[in-house]
Amino acid sequence: MSNVEKKKLGVFIAIAYGVMLIMTVFMYISFKKAYDVTPFVQTLMMYPACGVIIGKLCFRDKEKPLPIAGYTVFLITTAALIIMSIVSAFIPLVEDGVSLWIVYVNRAVMIGSVVGYILFWLCGREKRKNSGLSRNNVILSIFFIVLFIVLFFVKYYLLAVYSIITKQADVSILSETTKAIFDLTLWKSLGGISLYLPLSIFMYLGEEYGWRYYFQPILQKKFGLRLGVIILGILWGVWHIAPDFMYYTKDSGVQQLCTQIIACIALAIFFGYAYMKTKNIWALAIMHFINNNFTAVMGGGGSDALQGNTIRWSMLPIIVLMYLPLFIFIFAPTYSKKKQAQQMTVQEVEGAV
Repeated sequence: MSNVEKKKLGVFIAIAYGVMLIMTVFMYISFKKAYDVTPFVQTLMMYPACGVIIGKLCFRDKEKPLPIAGYTVFLITTAALIIMSIVSAFIPLVEDGVSLWIVYVNRAVMIGSVVGYILFWLCGREKRKNSGLSRNNVILSIFFIVLFIVLFFVKYYLLAVYSIITKQADVSILSETTKAIFDLTLWKSLGGISLYLPLSIFMYLGEEYGWRYYFQPILQKKFGLRLGVIILGILWGVWHIAPDFMYYTKDSGVQQLCTQIIACIALAIFFGYAYMKTKNIWALAIMHFINNNFTAVMGGGGSDALQGNTIRWSMLPIIVLMYLPLFIFIFAPTYSKKKQAQQMTVQEVEGAV
């Protein structure tokens, strides 16, 4: 890795993890005051991409033009979210029991997502290629998105099978699971929330652009294709430590963190495989959207369904079982190409595809 690449990596880590730690202080202040910390959780998703963008802008190759306008919109949107999150820790704005800060943050994300995506679309093929934002392998990308949706629901059947084996339920739970999954009301809810994708794409691009596009190739180059994504999953899971203790649960943070790491390793394996095959970061952002929002709907509602849960140690083996369909992709032949990992160039690490 050249000095420039090391500097870019330093910028990425400083922003993705450093800003996260600084904002955790303000999140804790908000948490102790019993304010809604949702703005901090939403803003958190933006940091990894900001780390990549700022690194690219600070140490850019002038011969490779970048989508400056789109990058600027992303950074401005993130700055606005950071400011609103910090202010929300000291000045609560509540109307009819709802935090107005969440409304403001969502509006900022919506504006940024729409304007930013248009700018990334209009910037030209060369700039998208240099920034890793090309819409590559569209058909294959759609296949992976559909496959991920199928595997998302398979885990509920595995949970049902576990209940049968442990005699917590009889065989009828399989038909009940099928009925629940194919319920028209559920799919109306999933379809309705999916309409929000174009208005929130920045948050999911925020993570995927950092983890999959930038950090994954670096870790794979150093540790190999297979071990690289596993290490990424662990680092990605630990990165969620603040919401694990102050958002997803308030009484079982350690167990939630372990659950988060398990989920992130599984997702890193599948998402990593999909990215290696498609080189389409937008497809990964869509899958990330599906994972987060479909989970909320299956939990019984919106983002509120993800908050304040209690995780017991006995649930961890069940979590592993539910994510088994994603874990098995670690054995895919693509992850065995050691020679490919050893021959990765600086350009591939940069994600210039």
